[in-house]
Formats: sequence, structure tokens, C-alpha cells
Amino acid sequence: CGVQGVVADSYGVCTCPDERPMCATRTSMTEKLGCGMTSGNADHLSTFIVGCTTCVCREHCPSGARQPFADEFGDCACPNELPACYENGAKGCGTTSGSTASISYFRASCGTSCDCRAHEGNCEPASCTTTADCSYAECHDCEMCLGVSRCPAVGVVQSMPDSNGNCECKEDYRCVQSGSGLPGCPRAPSGESTSQFRANCLACQCEAVDSGTASSPVNTGELACPSFAK
Repeated sequence: CGVQGVVADSYGVCTCPDERPMCATRTSMTEKLGCGMTSGNADHLSTFIVGCTTCVCREHCPSGARQPFADEFGDCACPNELPACYENGAKGCGTTSGSTASISYFRASCGTSCDCRAHEGNCEPASCTTTADCSYAECHDCEMCLGVSRCPAVGVVQSMPDSNGNCECKEDYRCVQSGSGLPGCPRAPSGESTSQFRANCLACQCEAVDSGTASSPVNTGELACPSFAK
């Protein structure tokens, strides 16, 4: 199952690749570790049945992360009890988006260079929602600042992320990921949504529901594993 169209093994089983070894099952709002091989069977952590449209392969997150597998961008999240991320001893960690450092998320590949700690420092949420943004020192320790400053200008309820770091689409708008063809968008602290999205998701945007952005049906092919499988 190395490339798209490659036939699965003789049992119809696909295996997650070494760089993304953990299989997770997507629902409308969340992802959970493990993929069911057949109806009624226990979940498997690295394999899934061919044709599964809700199975995804994710990178491994270190122990102590909010969940054991990364999101679809390859980022892990610090747990609620230790929400501040430090990289090489400095507050703020690089993410796969390549934008400004995040105080809560970090690359799954960061290894021992990234660690999660308790919040320290000042937070003035009143000024961070009016005259300042997350690039200012008085905002660095606020939960709303997940490595970004403002929500996109089009289709959102407000310009600042909420306390979880999410932007929200207006009524009659929904969140789509530019160029991905996947329904919904990743939201903090986990899972996905069609109305909210992580503010540091560069591909996420709010589009009118009548703009013709409905996702095309997934064609699983004939015993063909997706391109991300081995």
C-alpha cells in the first residue's frame, strides 16, 4: 500500500507508514485512537480495513501530551494541567504551520526539545481583545493566544480567537480547508468542526454554505488503500 491504487494485502488490511504509525478514527467532532478492523472487533493501533473512510494515520506524540497522536498537521498539544510549551528552554514552540511560536502546540517531531509546563507570567485579556494581540508580552500567557494573533477577516464572528484558541464562522458559513477536499476543520483542544477552527490553521477558512464547496464523495476504489498507507 505504498501509493494510491496499490492493492491491500490478502486480508484486505492496510498498515500506517512508519512516519505516521498511529491509526485514529475520525468522527464529525473528534478523533479517537485505534481503528476497528471489522464490526465488533477491538480497535487496532496501526492497521485498518481497506475502504475505511474514517481511518487516518497520525504521528506519535510524546507521553504527557494532551493525546497520544498528533493532529492532521502533525502537531501535538500540551495538556490542560501543563498548558505552556517551551522549546529549548524558551517559551513558545514551533509548529508545522511555520508561523509564530505557539504557547500550547508543538511539532510531533520536536522530541525532547519541547516540554510542557505550568503557566507563568502575566495575562491581560481585556487589552488582548482590544488594543493588543498575541505578539505583545501581556498576551503571551493568555489561553486565547495559541501562537496566532487574529482570526481571518472573512466570515468569522469576531477577530480574536476564543479561550480555546478557536475562531468561529458566522451563521450560514462553514469551515473548509483550502485545497484539501476534507469536510470540517481541526478545532482546539481536539477533534474537528464545520463551524469552528484552530486559529493557527492556515488552510482553514469560512465560506458561505451555498458557495458550492460541498465535499465530493470519497471513492475508495476496489480494495485500494489510500496514498498515506504503506
